[in-house]
Amino acid sequence: MKTKNVKLCNVNLFPVDNFGHQELIEKRKAYANNKNVYSLLLQYAAGFGKSNIIGWTALQLKDLRRHGEYVYDKIMIVVDRLQLRSQIDSKMLNMNIDNRMYVEANNKKTFQNALKSDTRLVIVNLQKFGAVREMLDADTLQKLAQLRIVFLIDEIHRSNSGDQHEEMVNIFDELQTPFDEQTQYNQTRTKKNLIVGFTATPDNHTLARFGEFSGYAESEKLWVPFDSYTMKEAIEDGFILNPLKNIVPVASKMLFDIPSNTLEGFSEPNYKDVDKKDIYENRDRIDAIAQYIADLLVKDVYRQIRGTGKAMLAVYSIKAAIAYKQAVTQHFNELVKQPKYAKYAEAPIHIVYSSNQDQQGAAGLNNGLTEEKPPPNLQFFK
Repeated sequence: MKTKNVKLCNVNLFPVDNFGHQELIEKRKAYANNKNVYSLLLQYAAGFGKSNIIGWTALQLKDLRRHGEYVYDKIMIVVDRLQLRSQIDSKMLNMNIDNRMYVEANNKKTFQNALKSDTRLVIVNLQKFGAVREMLDADTLQKLAQLRIVFLIDEIHRSNSGDQHEEMVNIFDELQTPFDEQTQYNQTRTKKNLIVGFTATPDNHTLARFGEFSGYAESEKLWVPFDSYTMKEAIEDGFILNPLKNIVPVASKMLFDIPSNTLEGFSEPNYKDVDKKDIYENRDRIDAIAQYIADLLVKDVYRQIRGTGKAMLAVYSIKAAIAYKQAVTQHFNELVKQPKYAKYAEAPIHIVYSSNQDQQGAAGLNNGLTEEKPPPNLQFFK
């Protein structure tokens, strides 16, 4: 018997430096979609009718069967604002869905009851929960381990504090993380859940974690939504107007005194970054902008729309919104005292925001009107 000569070669293993090692791990985590929960990201332009699509999808998934049995035990529609909740309600009614076909869960107790009930459609109102983790604790996850559930998220972005630019939370992340992190759940689960998230503007992190792989570009993976009708497409099709074509420039002056020491503030101990809220919540700035808005309303806008229309002013935070409401109302009331603008005196000015323990409720600023039942004036007025 002949034997072949076998040559041995030395393989030198070089350890990856700690920074490179951590970078690889973080990238791998970012792309860890569909391991414990199957996720789909759907991107649709604002005003496209996401509530209609959610209602239709819920009905299709509710009746989906395999081998004579329902594929999904529960269909949960997750909303974060009371107004979204009422929109879903009305869409369900328009689709001839009797309100006895679904239940609402707005706290841990009602959520637990919904899991036990025979009703398979559940509307989950996160505003009362405060955080998804309060809903998906260890005990609840153990009950979910024997069920296959669909979560339909109406608008995956939410703000915990009203400071939209600072503390934006991704409900997709909040909802999937407990399933990924609960070891006991993953050891005992017998079925895999489905999470479907709807948004008009997914960020890169959301696309990387929940999107579909589409290719490579400069060694980086590209991710896209499962289905989309983007804002760009909607503008090109004429479905919505291009907001960039209607920007109104406003002249702004900056007044400052030159210090006697020209280097004052440049040394490190004295250096301080300007906080955004110091700018956007500045009362003098808000008052000047509010005066301009009120002036523009009575002198131009109301004349152009010929008595019928609606508009929205989006601002930095709840605190800023309250200040704008007060300032715009004050300047508006002063202007309509003039005979030529008196006909606009009944035009409403309302404020809408999700309730916060740190701020007064919006209802108190709207003469008792709440977000759950928005004033007709917010929908259309004459």
